[in-house]
Amino acid sequence: MKIIPLNDSVILKAKKETEVQTGGIFIPQTSDIRTDTFSVVAISDTLAEKELKIGDKVLCSPISGDEFKFNDEEYRIVSFDELQAKLVETDQIPD
Repeated sequence: MKIIPLNDSVILKAKKETEVQTGGIFIPQTSDIRTDTFSVVAISDTLAEKELKIGDKVLCSPISGDEFKFNDEEYRIVSFDELQAKLVETDQIPD
């Protein structure tokens, strides 16, 4: 089974990261700390013309959209308009 978002929806998966505090000590995120960096896992057909594709990293408020579980994985479904930014490598940013 696969998830296909409808309308202008995007399905996101939280990106697991570690945080570094002053002094270089790595502190892994725990499940109760939310992140606002997400990976795009599915986009609706109506967004095919937008500059967004599966695998892109995006910023989105952790309270946007709705959380759900699918195949024991946690996801978030949000409207395209709720996305705040797309993370790109510096060599991909136009002058």
